Amino acid sequence: TPDIATGVPPPAHPATQVVVDQIDDGRGRQDLERIAGTGHARRRGLAALDRKLDACIAIRKFPSEHFTWQDLSRFGSIDDVGVAIVESLVRLGKNTLISGGTGSGKTTLLNCLCSFIQSSDVVVTVEDAREISLSNELWVALEAKRALDAEDRDVTLRDLVRTSLRMNPRWIIVGEVRG
Repeated sequence: TPDIATGVPPPAHPATQVVVDQIDDGRGRQDLERIAGTGHARRRGLAALDRKLDACIAIRKFPSEHFTWQDLSRFGSIDDVGVAIVESLVRLGKNTLISGGTGSGKTTLLNCLCSFIQSSDVVVTVEDAREISLSNELWVALEAKRALDAEDRDVTLRDLVRTSLRMNPRWIIVGEVRG
């Protein structure tokens, strides 16, 4: 909390500062796999860039086992008719848009949808931050990145979609689109 007399927050605890320095890559967001050794858990971190403030770290950990259609049905999220309709959309190769608020289950629904994709189909996912997880052997995951310095360049979702078209996939799945 800030000092009452000056309004200046105290310096970050030394241990916290070490973590912030490791996470902060100049953009304030860095993949924590490198730091925490979490492997495919896909933990993401956000560090406060203002050094006057203490660190703020948000960790999003995805389950190792994804929800299935049976799970969603048991939760009351979808019934058998809804599953049949969604399965038909995938089997017919129809374009599908999933939208919803924060925490509404968009990624969960997308991962379930992908369970209907044939294992022989080539699938490319394009994302800002990797969240989609497929069991398909012919899956290529592409992730956008920001330039780290003047000599580097951004790799945008647009760049990745254009690249994915050259791979001749049966499916191109574009994750969260912002901006």
